Amino acid sequence: MKKFVKIAAIVVAVILAVALIVPFALRGKIADIVKREANEMLAAKLDFEKLDISLLRHFPNASLDLKGLTLVGVDRFEGDTIVAAQRISVVVNLMSLFGDSGFEVTKVILSSPAVHAHKLADGAVKHGVPRADAYRMVSQMVAGTGKLQLATGQHPGVMKDAVCSPGGTTIVGVAELEHKGLRGAVIAAVDAVQNKPV
Repeated sequence: MKKFVKIAAIVVAVILAVALIVPFALRGKIADIVKREANEMLAAKLDFEKLDISLLRHFPNASLDLKGLTLVGVDRFEGDTIVAAQRISVVVNLMSLFGDSGFEVTKVILSSPAVHAHKLADGAVKHGVPRADAYRMVSQMVAGTGKLQLATGQHPGVMKDAVCSPGGTTIVGVAELEHKGLRGAVIAAVDAVQNKPV
């Protein structure tokens, strides 16, 4: 019995050592792969200051943390920061890393995100709002909505329903977003990322 316990303890120790050492050993290579793949898929340039990988933090899932993330426009939007975040964590089903059907992302966590929604601001400018004010309003809306959802834990649909009065301007805007296919476009974008082979 003592021999079995010793063998089991050694096996567990080796597995833990591998789970701790492999992410450190492969960090640079994985950072290069993440940047290269993202920049090939996006019409923008992804960069980050630091990448951390953990096989234990969200076990049995793997987690990838990108710190100091920026997504900057290219071509006609050269130099425009589209998204910036202090940290983004992506939790991936560990077993999906070994298949060729894409990765199963189970959670995405953003810390201090700044999303620069140019199109929404363009709509405000179209109706006479100065561009600087439009950017400030859009940024405040995105930041405020995100903070409220994190603080309350409310489902986004419940939050939407709370601000849509019958026949009001918000529900008219929501209906137009649905008519133009925003929900389907966002779901298709997530599907495209999910199904992209590495």
